[in-house]
Amino acid sequence: MSGGKRAARAGRVGLLASAMALATALGAGAGHWLAGPGAPRGFQLRHLAVRGAQHLSGAALADALGLRAGLPLRSLDPDRLRQRLLRNPWVRRARVLPLPPSRLLVALEERRAQAWTTLGRPRRPFWVDATGTPFAPAERTAVLPQLRGVAGLAQGMPDARLRQGITILDALAARHLPRPAAIQLGGGASPTLPVLIFPRRDPPGSLAVVLGGGALDRRLDRLERLWSARLPEVDAARTIDLRFGEQVILRSRATEGGREKAWHAGKT
Repeated sequence: MSGGKRAARAGRVGLLASAMALATALGAGAGHWLAGPGAPRGFQLRHLAVRGAQHLSGAALADALGLRAGLPLRSLDPDRLRQRLLRNPWVRRARVLPLPPSRLLVALEERRAQAWTTLGRPRRPFWVDATGTPFAPAERTAVLPQLRGVAGLAQGMPDARLRQGITILDALAARHLPRPAAIQLGGGASPTLPVLIFPRRDPPGSLAVVLGGGALDRRLDRLERLWSARLPEVDAARTIDLRFGEQVILRSRATEGGREKAWHAGKT
């Protein structure tokens, strides 16, 4: 067998192995029927099998890809279909593979919203993913924290300041600490930022936790110990300032403009 024939055969075997692996991953039941029982058979498209789609339905994917029942499978260009999928802001990665005699396999990795921010003129809310990228217009924003104070953002472009906010949220979750309603970021060289904003009902208003710069883990260590201490001063505080080593400064309405309460994080 010549080298060209061996390469061609290896290519066919590799494609078949990829198709079988993707078909197994998708499962026989996952998919969207493009036509009823009377659809034409043979090497023609009848079924769209999809894995990983949460925001995009099978019908929406078929429309986005320009698919209809009866298209010859060989007329479908997987790379072109993949590029169409990647135009959707929710799609992070995509793989498309025709599987004879009548199936098109689509595997998606969708972006996961972890926070939201605002951008544009007028300002509009956008979801932010794990990379710090504002990627799609946001709705029901109250379900996730807001990342505030960052200018110069563009849809689809990752931002280091937003990524810092996501890192803080991940670190809080890993320690089972409460999730803030917002994180104040940006502000250039401000020594107080970032600031975590927690809503409060009693007393009404909000609690600001000033992180400042430096090692995040150490500051969250102090915050974790402070919350575990269950001090009444914490319940009354409007501000918790973590910028001063093992000294944590608590400010309440009574102490604002006057004497502050200091707590040593090394205490139990």
